[in-house]
Amino acid sequence: TPVQAIIDTEDREIFNQKLSEIGVKYIQSEAVTSLKDALRAAGKLGYPVIVRAAYALGGMGSGF
Repeated sequence: TPVQAIIDTEDREIFNQKLSEIGVKYIQSEAVTSLKDALRAAGKLGYPVIVRAAYALGGMGSGF
């Protein structure tokens, strides 16, 4: 696997852009850094929402 492909899949914004380029539909998402931003994003995206850590090594803290 090329290193750039790994980088592209780890960055949600870049990954979504790549999906759009090849015509793959995906669920809208938004990265936030505060509760205020999270509430604003939820209002824009619509409920229900899923909130998770942006990045966690070994899957710790990002699963259900």
